[in-house]
Amino acid sequence: MKKTNTAKKNAPGLNGPSSTSKTFQLAQNGVQTSQEFCDLMSSLMTDVLTGKVDPDVANAACNAGGKVIRLVELQYKYGKRVPGAPGSNMLLP
Repeated sequence: MKKTNTAKKNAPGLNGPSSTSKTFQLAQNGVQTSQEFCDLMSSLMTDVLTGKVDPDVANAACNAGGKVIRLVELQYKYGKRVPGAPGSNMLLP
């Protein structure tokens, strides 16, 4: 008989954050600013520690967040201002 790990199978947040987690609520609104990104990452850590989000899901979110930060860094370093673009929009050449 094959053994199954029911604890992992029934872990909260296995398919993503539960709808009661703060991370889920912040992610629904999207992330537009660095402060929103910090709030999202902070709530993600809290939700992992309280068991509302599976650590594998949090790992994937942190990896994706790191790539977003890298993109912003590259835009700041190599980007050019777009004439007529609102705010501080920059495009990479």
